[in-house]
Amino acid sequence: MERPGDIFAKSPNFLRQLQNGNNGGKALEQSSLQPSQQADGNVCPICHGAGYLRQDLPVGDPNFGKIIPCHCKEKELKRKRRLELGRLAKLDSHQDQTFDTFIHTDHRLQEAYRVARAYAENPQGWLLLSGPVGCGKTHLAAAIAHVCLERDSLVIFSTVPELLDHLRTAFAPSNEMPYHELFDRIREAYLLVLDDLGVEYSTPWATDKLFQIVNYRYEYCMPTIFTTNVELSGLDLRIRSRLSDKGLVKHCSIKAPDHRPQNAAKEAPRLQP
Repeated sequence: MERPGDIFAKSPNFLRQLQNGNNGGKALEQSSLQPSQQADGNVCPICHGAGYLRQDLPVGDPNFGKIIPCHCKEKELKRKRRLELGRLAKLDSHQDQTFDTFIHTDHRLQEAYRVARAYAENPQGWLLLSGPVGCGKTHLAAAIAHVCLERDSLVIFSTVPELLDHLRTAFAPSNEMPYHELFDRIREAYLLVLDDLGVEYSTPWATDKLFQIVNYRYEYCMPTIFTTNVELSGLDLRIRSRLSDKGLVKHCSIKAPDHRPQNAAKEAPRLQP
């Protein structure tokens, strides 16, 4: 379907009619739809608040009579989609973990930073970031997630224990999202970040569900990032086998020490009396 700008360029008379307030039946009646306002609060001068337009096409054209979103509506839908993607990504607690805030002056972090930046530019296959607690694995994984989210991709970021907890609670009748819908959304996300792999409490159910997600993404070679501070030998054999596939997995082992003790103390928020 053509974009509104292309349609207007091909049909100057149509645009002139709208600008002059003579819709000629091409713009929808404002009373039939919720008025669409621009960011500054003014009513859109093209659709006059209808939010949608009819293409200026001759009778008999397959698209005659069909409506298309005005550019003001497209902006609104894009904004809502970004808000929804941000909500699903669950990156609220990692907002400050970007490439710009990652300190990689330590030579042991420079290779990991380079690998992460390259993966963010072209997320292909799997990326495994391993190393001791506090070496920057989660920061780099979150930085990649932010880049992909800026491209309006569906990103899900979660620690493995939290992910399994969400799946368990999805069985409750009061849960807003049914289990099967949540499970499909997780395994089919464009980018899935599984943080702290190997620290989850392993029950047969948890091990099986985690493997189902991992195996699905392995079969379809979907972009996936894992961070772990445990040896691969401590992981489930089936997951370890897939993480050992050098044709799919880029393994970056970080040897840097825990950087958290060097961070300045965070000031606690002041409570109003």
